[in-house]
Amino acid sequence: MAEMRPYLGASLSLATLQTDREVRVVNVSVDHGKRLTRDLPLGNPTREDITAGIWSQVDQAFAEPVNADDDSMASYAPTQIMAEAFRREGFDGVLYKSRLGPGCNLALFDLDSAHVEEVVLCRATGVEHKFAGYP
Repeated sequence: MAEMRPYLGASLSLATLQTDREVRVVNVSVDHGKRLTRDLPLGNPTREDITAGIWSQVDQAFAEPVNADDDSMASYAPTQIMAEAFRREGFDGVLYKSRLGPGCNLALFDLDSAHVEEVVLCRATGVEHKFAGYP
């Protein structure tokens, strides 16, 4: 629900979904936060280190918040291209970490692959922001 970036007191609908079939998803949430240039071993990183760093960057890209009404829509294009490539390879969705709250997000490519089991109305009772560099 954090991805909706609700204001204090906002109402949100939260649905529990059940897939109608077994789905294959690309899980890019492993090693979330590992930076390709900062966290790789100095010297000669292994192929596994490089691969983990690249997938971490893919996860970061999917997790980056985007507003439909701002200039960040252009930065959203690479993840859309990757998602389309995953879909063409037979995957049903992408699992990635949330940048705005705990847990993961699952983006399914086919909305008909799952059905709603339950819907509850939730209210945002708190919003927390933390800032670096502020005294």
